[in-house]
Amino acid sequence: MKKTIYLIVAVATVFFTGCQNENSVNPRPTEEIVSTVTITGRVRAELVTTNAVLENAPDGLKIIAEISTRDLVQNPSGSITYPNKYYETTLSNGQYSINVEAGPFGSTVKLYFPDFRADVQTATNPVSTVFPGSTRTDFVVKGVGAIVDFNY
Repeated sequence: MKKTIYLIVAVATVFFTGCQNENSVNPRPTEEIVSTVTITGRVRAELVTTNAVLENAPDGLKIIAEISTRDLVQNPSGSITYPNKYYETTLSNGQYSINVEAGPFGSTVKLYFPDFRADVQTATNPVSTVFPGSTRTDFVVKGVGAIVDFNY
C-alpha cells in the first residue's frame, strides 16, 4: 500500500510540475499589459526651390510602422522567436496618424518613409526629382502618444 501511495505522489508531482502554462509556450499579449498608442507627424519636402519653406509631401504616400511582438510580452523568453507586426497608413495634407501597440515596458517602433518622385518647381522649369525615403526609430510608452516628423 505504501508503494502505491508513493507511486501516486511521484506521478502527481511529475504531472503537475511538468505542465506548462500555454502562455509560457505560446505567449500572447493580454489587454491588461498592452495598449494602443497613436503616433502622428508631418512629412515635408522641398518641392518649390524659389521659397525657403518646405512643402507637404504628396498625399497617398504609405507610411509603415514595425514593432516586435517581443515588446508586447511581459516576460519574453530567449528561446522563442517573436515575429514583427506591421501597421500602415497613408499621408494626407502632409500629415499622418498611425496606431501601434505598446507593451508593458514600451515598444520600439521603426517607421518607414518611402521613396517618391515629384516635379520640383525651380525658377525656370520643373525638374523631376526622386526623394529617397528613410526610416526613423522611436520608442512608445503605454498611454503616451508620440510625434515623429520627417523631412525629405
